[in-house]
Amino acid sequence: MNPAKVIPDSIIWHKKSASTGIVGSNKISSIQAYYQARNGIIFAKKNLIGVKKFYFLFAHIIFGTFLSLPNYVNINSFYSGIRGT
Repeated sequence: MNPAKVIPDSIIWHKKSASTGIVGSNKISSIQAYYQARNGIIFAKKNLIGVKKFYFLFAHIIFGTFLSLPNYVNINSFYSGIRGT
């Protein structure tokens, strides 16, 4: 078995949302809206309790959904995140 090689000067390029988004765009597609909404709720459910959970979900809804409206591809992407479809 060959040992792993370390290349300290290497650079890893990451394309944001290459499989779910629109290539070269900062717009939020319907699948991204769905997963952003779902993952925030799952995180709060698993990791937070009491008032922290309430504040997180409130902020997630306000900041994660309504303030990012201009970044959605179209209004259907926004509704997709709200409906969870």
